[in-house]
Amino acid sequence: MPKTAILDCPECNAVVAAPVLGHYSFLQDGPDVPIRYLFAKCPNCNAPMVAAQENYGDWGNDYHFDDAVRVLPSRPQVGVGVPNTVATFFEEASRSYGARAYSAATIMCRKSLEAVVAEHRVKASNLASGLKKLREEGIIEERLFEWADALRLAGNDAAHDVSSSVSQVDAKDTLDFTAALIEYIFTFRVRFERFMARRSSKKGT
Repeated sequence: MPKTAILDCPECNAVVAAPVLGHYSFLQDGPDVPIRYLFAKCPNCNAPMVAAQENYGDWGNDYHFDDAVRVLPSRPQVGVGVPNTVATFFEEASRSYGARAYSAATIMCRKSLEAVVAEHRVKASNLASGLKKLREEGIIEERLFEWADALRLAGNDAAHDVSSSVSQVDAKDTLDFTAALIEYIFTFRVRFERFMARRSSKKGT
């Protein structure tokens, strides 16, 4: 087992030589390729990580394992039920964050909100008005409107305020809140409506 693994920590967004605390190996189905999972921690922030390595050579030889790739925590993403346009913009925001382009990540989060408004065919002159329309139509509640509006303002600052820069922690919060907002609108809201419809149909029988 290697003593360290070169991994990208999602918490402090840095590439680190992470101490390996333990491992687990097994033979995966299909190509019968040995795979080893490493449990490691970031030496900077102590965040836990799980990485995977495949071995196409000698099972007992460390040198035949591929480079470790972090699998947990996974990069922020949205569910399969999210419209393609929204998901594409959010994926770009997530990639920008991973590349430490924090202003770009924040701007793309704002772009994701614009796509959310467009998906609901809301007629509005700008994003601020569009978000208010979503609130008025019951698509988002007051607290989610506050989230969305704060994300809009963060995106505005990242795009237009050349005197300030976006920190790593602010970019991560922006990414996480945007993901939560998108999931609420396109995943959990729809699931809840289906849940209530099922309950209603059972009461009617």
